[in-house]
Amino acid sequence: KLPVLLVSANRLGTLNQTLLSVEALQSREIPILSIFLNDLPTHQQNLMTEENFRFLKKTCSCPVIRDLSELDLTL
Repeated sequence: KLPVLLVSANRLGTLNQTLLSVEALQSREIPILSIFLNDLPTHQQNLMTEENFRFLKKTCSCPVIRDLSELDLTL
């Protein structure tokens, strides 16, 4: 199975959406390359978006990134 790059919009509700997606992928034994937390251009970064990023980095066993240049494509 190929690894997945999970893309989540960094907004209200993203923690629930992302954690459910991670759980679904893991239960199907689909590897997660990384979670890309997409900061939408119409939204300002604020306390909530920063906390989403910190929480996912702390909670998830895979890398969580906000910049695609941080993506490690080594398989």
